Amino acid sequence: MARFTSLPPELIEMICNYIRPMRPMRDRFAETSHENPIDRDGLQLEWRSLRNLSVASRYFRTVIVHGGLLHRALIIKGSFHELFNLLKLFKSAPEFALAVKQLYIHISWCDLGPADLGPGNELPIVMAIKDLGLDYKDARRKILPDSGGPSTQCYGILTDYWAASIWPHGTPVYSEERTIRERCITRYGILVKLILTQMTSLEDIGADIMSSSVLGPRINEYAHREFIPNLSHLRSISLRGPKGSGLYGSALDFLMRLRPVKHLYIDTITSKYNPFFTLVGVLYNVTTLILRDSTFIPKDLEMILRRCAPLSTFKYCVTDGQRRSLSLPCEVVAALRAWHGKTLRTLCLRFLPVGGNNYDPVYSASDSLISSLRGFDVLESLWVDLDAVHGGSSGGPSPANFHTLPWIIGPPESFVERLPGTLKRVFFFVPGRTSGWDDSVVWLARAGDKFPGLTDILYYNAFRNCTFRMVRRRPFRCPFVPALQWD
Repeated sequence: MARFTSLPPELIEMICNYIRPMRPMRDRFAETSHENPIDRDGLQLEWRSLRNLSVASRYFRTVIVHGGLLHRALIIKGSFHELFNLLKLFKSAPEFALAVKQLYIHISWCDLGPADLGPGNELPIVMAIKDLGLDYKDARRKILPDSGGPSTQCYGILTDYWAASIWPHGTPVYSEERTIRERCITRYGILVKLILTQMTSLEDIGADIMSSSVLGPRINEYAHREFIPNLSHLRSISLRGPKGSGLYGSALDFLMRLRPVKHLYIDTITSKYNPFFTLVGVLYNVTTLILRDSTFIPKDLEMILRRCAPLSTFKYCVTDGQRRSLSLPCEVVAALRAWHGKTLRTLCLRFLPVGGNNYDPVYSASDSLISSLRGFDVLESLWVDLDAVHGGSSGGPSPANFHTLPWIIGPPESFVERLPGTLKRVFFFVPGRTSGWDDSVVWLARAGDKFPGLTDILYYNAFRNCTFRMVRRRPFRCPFVPALQWD
């Protein structure tokens, strides 16, 4: 064990990642929803496993602690006092902040903290402000309340100086008539940003943003670049907005401009009220795009897909029956095929309610659904809701051959026959009122000459409420795999 301590830090980190891998936040978000949110206490127990391991070995404990690996994943529940104490910890022990690689944060204004923090508690905030390059003396004199002065009753007021430093192209006006709660909300949002500035090694962020206005408003779309340094290691951002209103532009815009990331997961946003034009400059690195219960008019969806890097993974999942899908399935596929047909390897499409009932006629000029997935040159993995396939909303697809044949030798349906020959894994979601797909699945399992690499065929039959996997051309029951968890 003595030699273990002499291993380079990179190798120690690889060993720890093998013992306890850090699952991407986008995978954790895919397993949860508004009704079944992330269990923060469960995450803490899971992420503490390295600490338990370090207790078993004195040598291992020394290496893990000195390498900061106990702090590589951080959970912030979002209360003001937790944020404030964390900032104090980061300022007193910067190595803790530098060790954080993965962050989960719950942003809400349910606990905004007191209006007056009391004397002496402003030091961590002043130190953070100084780190941002603002003048220390002026910040202390103009930003912080004077003891005994009237502003001590409403600590956290943004004066013109601080506001001008954060929003250099426009100063928001805060009058004395503003309520203490509004000032506390502003202070809470600033505190979230100050903490993010400390964690410069962040690679993966997951944020449940229950109060989007906390991170805004932004006066100028580039203003927060003056406030948050570029997080050069950030690779993935997963965001979930409030179920009722969805993400606001200010929250999405701020978090996306932390760093142009490769993996983007967005849950609950409506581009009808929240255009994406401010994000044009930050999508060019995205190669994995996952959109859940997010609605887009066709031109906005096309703009997003045009601005992304060549996508390798795209998942579009509408599971909220109260949320209208502004884009038809055929429009989603057409935009993908036009801009990412030569690079897309994983495609997942899920639409609810079935039958096209959630397509907004104002923005959908056609009733046509998906008729073909031809044009995707390297597509290997597919999860598709067959209700979004041409014919699904008319009561069921018609086989290519109308002769009645036994189930196991049914003829292929035209959509299945025209699937890309590069496929390796497929999952068909068969709506309960749709018939005829069992025959097509069996035909697909037998078509080895047309699909030489196809090794995995799964389908869910809603009428039977069962999921089947084809094994040697015969169906066997297996667990259901949701669209967002399909790889």
